[in-house]
Amino acid sequence: MNERFTQSVVRCIENAGAAAKKYHSSYIGSEHLMFGLLSTASVASKFLNEYGVTMKNYMPYFVNSINPNVRIEGVTPHTKSIFERAVEISYNAY
Repeated sequence: MNERFTQSVVRCIENAGAAAKKYHSSYIGSEHLMFGLLSTASVASKFLNEYGVTMKNYMPYFVNSINPNVRIEGVTPHTKSIFERAVEISYNAY
């Protein structure tokens, strides 16, 4: 894992992977990242919760967004681009 990621980001990614496995996804998509984010105690999850984006409110969307027909193993191309952009932003921040 990139040394620029905080422990809460690492936990978010781990939780996203666990959600993918629990819900029988062969892929980790942005919906899994949001799940991981909301299930991790972090500044970002607190911010989202303050605006009504809670795990309780997100779960119906999450469950309906899982696409059993996707045959990608690992992260989707979109999720990969999210990670790449996050790394780019973290490097530019210092």
